[in-house]
Amino acid sequence: MFGSINAYTRNAMTDTEKREIIDKKNIFKKIAMVFFICLFLLLVCVSAYLFYQYQTIKKQLTNSPLMAVKAAQEKTKKLVSEISQFMELPKNEMPTLATVTDISRLKEQLFFQKAKNGDELLIFTKEKLAILYDPNVHKIVTVGPVTIGNQPSQSSQAKIVLRNGTDVSGLTSKAEAQLKKTFPGIDVAKKEQAAKSTYSKTIVVTLNAKAKNAAVSLAKLYNAPLSDLPAHEKKPEGMDILIILGVDQASALTATQAAQK
Repeated sequence: MFGSINAYTRNAMTDTEKREIIDKKNIFKKIAMVFFICLFLLLVCVSAYLFYQYQTIKKQLTNSPLMAVKAAQEKTKKLVSEISQFMELPKNEMPTLATVTDISRLKEQLFFQKAKNGDELLIFTKEKLAILYDPNVHKIVTVGPVTIGNQPSQSSQAKIVLRNGTDVSGLTSKAEAQLKKTFPGIDVAKKEQAAKSTYSKTIVVTLNAKAKNAAVSLAKLYNAPLSDLPAHEKKPEGMDILIILGVDQASALTATQAAQK
């Protein structure tokens, strides 16, 4: 009988020890859980702080004068690259860039009559050339010379005569369409055949001294020289600029139209 009592006592002590061990494990689990929760919250707080610091530094860098200048330079380079597809631009000069933000203050100036908010103005100071460009539709709005006070004047208001200096039929009509696409509002007053059809190179002739700057802009477009009126060509009356189209433009216009089809 005493042996049975001793065995029961040993079993009872063993169960107690087991419960103590289980209780200790549960306490350890709770402590571990609290520890990991605290660690997780700490990591979240540190991450949030680092993210806030990153955003603050990024904002400071973005708004810094140096970054603003760099962004403006990149934007100017991009616009120059786009516009150079339509006309030849000065090679050794980076233009000054300005964005039209309040067209109501500029509408009285002839140069800005077709402008709208968001258009970009590029001014080549050395070449005294101003270009108004619409970046949304990728189109040149106006080209003109820079006058006193750096205010551009309208170059596309000059009366222009196109003469076909080749035997390519319809060349002046093709040239007119291309000019109007590049310079909306340009005034092509007359189209006719030149005195001879053996011009290999296009030439631009200034008939009116007041239109010289406009003639320079057109010469840049055609990569053509400014020339005196050839002796065998008759001077058109009441016109400002004469463009005699050569074989070079016949090839260029044909290639352009073929690429657009």
